[in-house]
Amino acid sequence: MLFLRRQRSVAAPLLDVRLFADRTFTAALALMFLGLAAMNGVEYLLPQYLQIVTGTSPLRAGLLMAVPAVGLAVGSQLTPVLTRRMRPAHVIAAGAAFAVMAALPADGSGAAPAIGAATAMMAGLAPITVLGTGIAAAAAPPGKNGQAASVGQTAYELGLAFGIAATGSLMASVYRREVHAVAPADSPSEAISQAADNLGSGLSIAERLSGELGQSMAAAVRTAFTYGLHAAAIVSSALSAVLIVFVLLLLRRVAPAGAPPPTPRPVPLPADNPAPRTQQRTSHEGHDTTDNGIGLDLEAARSPYC
Repeated sequence: MLFLRRQRSVAAPLLDVRLFADRTFTAALALMFLGLAAMNGVEYLLPQYLQIVTGTSPLRAGLLMAVPAVGLAVGSQLTPVLTRRMRPAHVIAAGAAFAVMAALPADGSGAAPAIGAATAMMAGLAPITVLGTGIAAAAAPPGKNGQAASVGQTAYELGLAFGIAATGSLMASVYRREVHAVAPADSPSEAISQAADNLGSGLSIAERLSGELGQSMAAAVRTAFTYGLHAAAIVSSALSAVLIVFVLLLLRRVAPAGAPPPTPRPVPLPADNPAPRTQQRTSHEGHDTTDNGIGLDLEAARSPYC
């Protein structure tokens, strides 16, 4: 509160809080926050899923993680082309609808479906990263575009951090619950509690158990992590669905790229307030002059070359 009061009182504020009064500007910030939260939450869980659940080697997992980045690049390159013919809100909504269908499978069917779903999600949410900051900067008044772009980048980073924290916390909660639910009944209770702490601990506990019990514990741990990843993916898809409604309601008036600015309509004079009359008077030099209401002598203001 002290920061906001200070920024309102200084002549050259670090952050002009009046920017947030513009609905388009504020909507663009919320768009970037939610979009980055939906995009990056699941992405940071995939390497663990690939290496520990599906048994992919670290090198191959790293190479597979480059595929969603390609999807993001393709979506980013297509966005400017689409916005030449369509409104940005429609492009973002269509991409988010595509990302909604990209929920990761919960049946542990392997690395390929997981990477394919992540790639589709990245491509669908790419228009947010391309258009978000531009919409925010364009909504700002002249001279405030730099501030608007900086605030947009801050919303971008906050959404990234929030997505990692929120989906990671959700995944950990689901994983802990599922370990207790699917662990072998004859497993020691202490071993189950330690396995529920995190995926690495669960596999370590499974290796200490002998025979079929250890194998059953390892399978339970992997299944629990897959359920957690699937829950995080559902949340990301739900955020994408929220984005569809959000942009269509709040950003539908943003024009396509390259569209001419709208022509301002003339404001008609009220019927009960006719135009002010001009009064004729004579100057000290004998010239007729007109009083236009602000004390300007039009005859004296004329150029001598007229």
